Amino acid sequence: MSLISSNSHNIKFYVIVLLFIPYLFLWPNILFNYSENIVAYVKIPYVIAITFFLLTYSISKSIKVSLFFYGLVLILIATNYSLINTDIHSGYFHRALLLILFSIFFYHYQFANEALFSSLIFVSVILSIIALLAIALTIYDFNIDYKLVEIIEGSPKNINLFFGIENDINQLRSSSFFHETNKFAYFLSPALVVMFFLRKIKVKNYVFFCILLLAAISTFSFFLLISCLLTYLLSVLFISKKNQNIGLNTLEFFLIFFILGLSVYYLHDSEYFIKLTNKQSSFDIRMQGILSSWDLITDNIFGLRVDEIEIEGNTTSALIFWLLRGGIQGFLLLTIFLVMTFRNNIVIMKSDVLINSAIGHGIFVYFLQQTFYGQYFEYQFIVYAALMAAYYEKNKGRVKKKCV
Repeated sequence: MSLISSNSHNIKFYVIVLLFIPYLFLWPNILFNYSENIVAYVKIPYVIAITFFLLTYSISKSIKVSLFFYGLVLILIATNYSLINTDIHSGYFHRALLLILFSIFFYHYQFANEALFSSLIFVSVILSIIALLAIALTIYDFNIDYKLVEIIEGSPKNINLFFGIENDINQLRSSSFFHETNKFAYFLSPALVVMFFLRKIKVKNYVFFCILLLAAISTFSFFLLISCLLTYLLSVLFISKKNQNIGLNTLEFFLIFFILGLSVYYLHDSEYFIKLTNKQSSFDIRMQGILSSWDLITDNIFGLRVDEIEIEGNTTSALIFWLLRGGIQGFLLLTIFLVMTFRNNIVIMKSDVLINSAIGHGIFVYFLQQTFYGQYFEYQFIVYAALMAAYYEKNKGRVKKKCV
C-alpha cells in the first residue's frame, strides 16, 4: 500500500521510495548540510550513487528527445553563469544532467511520482511530529537539552540531536532541522497540499493532513500562507471547480480557526508577537534590497560576477538573483524554462487522476515559494521540474485533444 493511495505496489516501488528519502535531505539550509563529515561521507557519495543509478537506468530505456530540451536550457544558463564568473560552476551542470535523467526515469516508471511524494510525506510527517513534540514539551516546561553550535560563522544556534534547532519566539516557532524557519515551512508545503487534496479518501490521510497543518502553522511563515492561499484560489476558480476534495466543511473551518486562535493565545503576551505580526521592517529591508539590486542590474545588463555584487538590504527573489548573476541573456533563458515548467505544472494540476492533480498542486506551491525564496537550481526544484516535464511529454497528445 502506498502512503498516498490505495494502489498495491511491488517491491520495486518501495525501493524507489527508500531511494528518494535521502534525496529530500539535499534540501539547502538543512542542518546536515553544515556538517563536513556528513557532506563528505554521506551527501557526496549519495549524489554520485543516485546519478549513476539514473544514468544506468536511462541507458537501458528508449529516450524521448524532447525531454533533453529542458536540461539543455539549464545547461545554457549554467554556461552563461560560468562565463560571467570565469569559473565553471559544476553544481549547476550536474543539476541540469539530473533534470534530464530524472525526466527519463519519471517518463518510463509509471509510479515514480507517487513514490517521490510517498517519501516526501513520510519524512514531512516525521519531522512535523518531532516539531510539535518540541512545542508541547516547551508549553509544559520540560527542559530540552540544547547545545550552542556555530554551524554558520557568526550565526550560532542551539541544537539538540533529536529535536534539531531550538524554536524561535519563546521556543514556539518551529525550525526543526532547518537553519531558517521559512525553509522548514517550504519543505512541508508540497506534502501539506497533497494531503489536503487526498484527506477525504482515507482516515490515515486526514490524520497526516492535520499533523502537517499543525506543524505548518507553527512555523508562522507568511510566504507559506500566501502561496497556499494563491494555490487554493487558482484551483477553486480555474483548475478544479468540480473537485469536491478541495472544499472545506464546517468542522474543518472551525478546527483551522481554533488552531489559529490557540496559537495567538500562547503568543499574545510575547514580546515577539508584535514583531511577528508587524512585517513592515522585513518588507522595508526586502524593498531596499530589490531597489539596490535594480540599480546594479540597469548598470550591468549582461550580469555581474558574484564578488562584484554588493547590495543594501536583502532580497531572496530568484528572479533578482538571476538578473544580477546571469544578465538579460541568462534571464531570457530562465524565462523560457519557467514558462515551460509553468505550462507543465498547470497540465498536471488539471489531471483527471486525483493523485496526479494533488501532486501538481503541491508542486505549484513550491514553485511559488522558489520565486520568492530560491534559485530554481535547488535539488527539490530539479526533481519536481523533471516530474512535470515527463508528465507533460507523456500526456501532451491527450492534452491537445482536450484543447481542440
